[in-house]
Order: sequence, then structure tokens, then C-alpha cells
Amino acid sequence: MQDHGKQRHDPDPVIRLHEILTKWLVVITNFYQLYHQLSTCLGSDVSSQTTISKTGWLGQCPTSQLLNLQDSMRAELEKLNLEMH
Repeated sequence: MQDHGKQRHDPDPVIRLHEILTKWLVVITNFYQLYHQLSTCLGSDVSSQTTISKTGWLGQCPTSQLLNLQDSMRAELEKLNLEMH
């Protein structure tokens, strides 16, 4: 719903930029933490190759899909790292 009687006051661009960067850093941190959790989980099970080769599953997910996800996440983290420099 628009209010035609009042002008919209945009916040200071510097404050807005700070909010955007803060939210971006939170999201990137969460993404890295999830990547680290996945890597830790896969690392502990990948070290016991007999479990993976017999079942091919980790929990409810096929190990191959989890490894592909890990590779994709690593590639995205590397891109983000390059973009920050």
C-alpha cells in the first residue's frame, strides 16, 4: 500500500551499504560453517572407506551427491575469496 501524501525518505547510503555488507558477511559465514560441517562429516566417513563402499549412503543421502555438493560449495567459496581480494 502506497502513501501518496508523504515523501519516502531513503536511509543514508553509507548506513545502507553497511547493512548490506553485514548481512552478506553473515550469509557467507553461515555458508562456510555448513561447508565445514559437511566436510567434517564426509571426512570422518570417507576415512572409513569400507562403510561408504558397502552402503554408498551417508544418512539419507547418496555419498556421491554429498561429495558433489562439497565440491560445488568449495568452488563457490573459492570464487567468493577471489572476489573479496
